[in-house]
Amino acid sequence: MFIAFHGTSYQNAQAIEHHGFATERFPNWTSDLGAGVYGYIDDPDMPFAPPEYNATQYARMKLGMHTYGAYSSSRTPGNPRVGIVQFTVDLEGKHYCDFNDRSNLIRFLKLKKSVEALIHTPRFLGPGALARDNEDGIIIEWLIRQRKLRDYAVFIMETYTPFLARLSNFPNGREICVRDLTCIIRVRLIK
Repeated sequence: MFIAFHGTSYQNAQAIEHHGFATERFPNWTSDLGAGVYGYIDDPDMPFAPPEYNATQYARMKLGMHTYGAYSSSRTPGNPRVGIVQFTVDLEGKHYCDFNDRSNLIRFLKLKKSVEALIHTPRFLGPGALARDNEDGIIIEWLIRQRKLRDYAVFIMETYTPFLARLSNFPNGREICVRDLTCIIRVRLIK
């Protein structure tokens, strides 16, 4: 069981609390771990900021990008209100993949290497994917469609999110990507 925190606009957070997460609301693009509901989770062995803090920073970063037009043609004036949704993920009877487990990471890297020639062709990633730097998530989706990688209910990994638009090779949080929404058993707005 995992407690996860998802940052978004306050309006979106209210809708999620009332209606839950829905696959039809997934974005057209895939993030680092493929398509799914993303949240930050605790990693007691790592000195990361609390997951609810990371979710808040993520929402501020994303809302700031949209506010100032970095990824959107519409410019919304002001400072949008951040909402944080806490949700519980129950994995009883479900299979999940933790890429922090070295054997899972090595297996993925070998699969990724096997499609290396395809990775940077426009047909494989498409222009939107190249702009978002999410090739790992796109490769995960492709490997699942090709039945080379199991379609797990959940993927987990320590990741780096550029909250301050700086890059690093070291993770600053642990993320969960829930693909099977039946694993989500409780959702509540906490901020």
